[in-house]
Amino acid sequence: MAFKIFNLIRARFFSAASDTAMEIGPVGEDQPRFTLDAGGKLSWGPGGPTSVDTNLYRDSANTLKTDDTLKVPVLYIDGIEVDTTGAATSQVLKFNGTKFAPSTGSSLTISDTPPSSPQSGDLWFESDTGKTFVYYDSFWVETGGIGGATGDTGVQGPQGATGSQGPQGATGAQGATGSQGATGPQGATGPQGAQGAQGPQGSSAAADLTGNTLASGVTASSLTSVGTLTSLRTSGSINAGSNTWTKTTLGSGEVALDNGTTDAPGLLLYYANNKNWGIDTYNNGSSQVLRFVTDLNETGGAIRAYVDPSGNMVASSFRGTSAGSVLKDTMLSNTEMTVVSTTIAATNSNVDFITYSYTPVSASSYLFVHFHCSKYVPSGTVDDSWFSVLKVAGSEIAYGWQKVNNDGDGTSGRSGVLFPLTGRYTNTSTSAVTVAVAARRDTADDSIGIDNSATALWLRITEVAR
Repeated sequence: MAFKIFNLIRARFFSAASDTAMEIGPVGEDQPRFTLDAGGKLSWGPGGPTSVDTNLYRDSANTLKTDDTLKVPVLYIDGIEVDTTGAATSQVLKFNGTKFAPSTGSSLTISDTPPSSPQSGDLWFESDTGKTFVYYDSFWVETGGIGGATGDTGVQGPQGATGSQGPQGATGAQGATGSQGATGPQGATGPQGAQGAQGPQGSSAAADLTGNTLASGVTASSLTSVGTLTSLRTSGSINAGSNTWTKTTLGSGEVALDNGTTDAPGLLLYYANNKNWGIDTYNNGSSQVLRFVTDLNETGGAIRAYVDPSGNMVASSFRGTSAGSVLKDTMLSNTEMTVVSTTIAATNSNVDFITYSYTPVSASSYLFVHFHCSKYVPSGTVDDSWFSVLKVAGSEIAYGWQKVNNDGDGTSGRSGVLFPLTGRYTNTSTSAVTVAVAARRDTADDSIGIDNSATALWLRITEVAR
C-alpha cells in the first residue's frame, strides 16, 4: 500500500548522529536494504542476512563522500566532461578543446621528412640537418635559432700532447740456451693421498675404565681398533659436547650432553629405518624446558609433549590403556549436533531427529552415550503412547516408552518417560559412526514437540577402554 505525505516530517529527537532514523526493506528479510541515520548518512545493502555495506554522506562543507566505490556513466568536473571511452594501455587523458579523452600524447619522430598526420605538440628531429621542430597551429616550427654563415678558418693551434704507447711488437726468435742455474729450495709438501682400504674388524671386547686408567689388558690404542664394544663402564661421569656449562665438575654416574646452544642435542632413540624418538632440553626462556620429540633434529620432527618451567606436563592428550580408562569425553550442545526436526514421533516408524558423527580413538572401546531433553510436549486429547530410541551405527542401544491417559473428563495420567536415554555401544573400529536419537508412535495419533535450545538439549559421548 502506498502512502502520500503532504506535510513536513520532523524527526530530531535522536541521542546521536549515528542513530538509525529510517530502515526500508522487503517483508521477511532480516536486514534492511536502505537506512538513513540521524546524521544524514545514506546506506544500502543486499538485504537478507547481510547488513548494509555501501554509503554516501557529507564529509565537510559542500563535500559528499563514500567509503566504498561510486560508479557513474558520465563524469563532469567543473562543467568539463571526462570521457574514458576506448582507453588503451599507455594512453593519457588529453583535453581536445571540448572534453578530456584518451590520447597517446605527444610523439617524437626522427627522419629526413616530416611525419604524416601530426598532432599539436608532436616533435620532429630532421636527421639530415640536425634541426628540431614542434607541430603548432598546423605548422612545423623550428625550436632553435637560424644558423649564421660559416666564418673564416682560424689560425693553427699548438701541437697536441704525445699519444699513448702503441701495442708491443711480435716476439723475436729464441736465443741460445744458457747454462743451468743453482738448485732452488725444496717445495712445499703435497696433499695427503687417498685413504687405503679398511682392514678387517677386530673382535668384540669390553672397555672397563676406572678414573683415567684403562683396565688390565686394554690399551688406549685398542679403543680405536678393538671393533664393536659390547659394553662401556666407568666409575666416574660421561661428558659429551662443548662443555660450556658453568658447573665445574660432574658427579659420579652423571652424563652431560651439551652443544653450547639453546637447543641441546638430547638423547636420540632410533628405530625403524633411521627414525627416532628424542628427549632433549630446550631453553627458550618461557614455555619449554624438557621435550619429547619425534624425529629429533630430523626434517619433519614434531614436539609430542613437554614440561614447562613450572613443572606442568603439556601434551595433545592423556590416554590410559587399561580397561575402564577414559579415552575421550565429548559434551555437545544443540548447536554442535544436528537437530533434524523439532517435531518428533510423526509416524509409526523410527525417524532420526538428532544425529552426530563420532570418530573413536580406539578400536577396542565402549561408547557410553547419554541424551538429555528437558522439555517435550505431547499433543492430542485421547490416550497416546510413543517410543524413543538411542542408536549407534544404526544399532539400537537403548529405548524409552511413555503413555498419556486423556480421560475426557478433565483428568489425565502418565506412565513412563521418553527422555533422558542412556546406553552402551561396543566399538571395534576407529572409523566414524553415527550417533542418533529417533522416535515413533506406538498407539498414538499425535506428534510431540521438543525445545531446541542450548539448555534443553545435550548429548554426551564417553569413550572408555575395554
